[in-house]
Order: sequence, then C-alpha cells, then structure tokens
Amino acid sequence: MNILSAIKRRVTPQDQQPHRAPPTQKEFNDLVMRIIKTATTDVSVVDAAAATAQALGTQIGAMVGFGHLPEAEMETMLAAAHKTVDDFARDTMANLPDRP
Repeated sequence: MNILSAIKRRVTPQDQQPHRAPPTQKEFNDLVMRIIKTATTDVSVVDAAAATAQALGTQIGAMVGFGHLPEAEMETMLAAAHKTVDDFARDTMANLPDRP
C-alpha cells in the first residue's frame, strides 16, 4: 500500500468535515513550532527538512488528487507552495538575531 492509499482511507472529504474557523495568528505560530519540534527530535536539521518537504509534497498531492481543493491544479499548488516556502525562509533570515 502506498501513502496515498492510506491517506484516502483516512481523509474525510472537505465538504463532509465540520466547519472550523481559521486559526488565530498565535494558534498558527504554535502549530508551526509544534511541527518543527516534532520533525527535529532526534534527527539532523537536514533530515528533518527533507522529511518535512516530503510530508508537504504528500499533503499537496493528496489535497489535489482527492479534490479537497476544487479546481486546484497541481502546477498551481506547487508554485504557490514554492513561493510560500521562499517567503517564509526569507522572512526568517531577515529576522534572525545577530550572531556573536
């Protein structure tokens, strides 16, 4: 069984999921830190980044493939993901504290 088969069996279609309000900025930041802490436990930062990239690619493929984003096309989603990662990486670099 591949990962997409496993996801298909466990993912509820978007129109059948209960409505949730978008997260607040604090909730979103907390989620980001929870993902980073989970990904970097007992592995190198490089391995954690590679695994996170694979997880993101799997999520994008599943969202498009299973119709969770109506009218979404894979190339559009990948371009948006690339831009988002680029923006966050540049923002992080610009806001890092000075190193001694």
